[in-house]
Amino acid sequence: MSHDFRWIILLSALVFWTCNETVTTGNDAQTNTPVVVNTADAFTFTVDASGLNFNIADSLSFSGTPVVRSLVVTEYLSGRGYIIVEGAATSILLSDTLDTNRIVVGTEITASAPTRIAIALTDYTGKVTFSLARE
Repeated sequence: MSHDFRWIILLSALVFWTCNETVTTGNDAQTNTPVVVNTADAFTFTVDASGLNFNIADSLSFSGTPVVRSLVVTEYLSGRGYIIVEGAATSILLSDTLDTNRIVVGTEITASAPTRIAIALTDYTGKVTFSLARE
């Protein structure tokens, strides 16, 4: 058997085996799957939502200030959403609504290090990415 013929058989077998699996294409696999990354001195939340109800309240681990944030809301269609970041003694360091397309970058938090975050979405359709990071 020639060397080229073996490669054709190997590639044909590979195609045959991979075609037996269901493959999800497009954004369907990512819709309504919030991703939260919460590490020391950084927090990120992102979601591509379609009629999503979601609530999270989580502690944050920031060792100091200043902290910068970025917020990107795109393709907003409906629903309500908010993000609240608290500092020492449950003081509100920032509060954002998510009911309009917008981009906010570079706003600094200097009053105290963030200690807690709450995010809520009610029947929310749109894309949101929110980040906090210590400078």
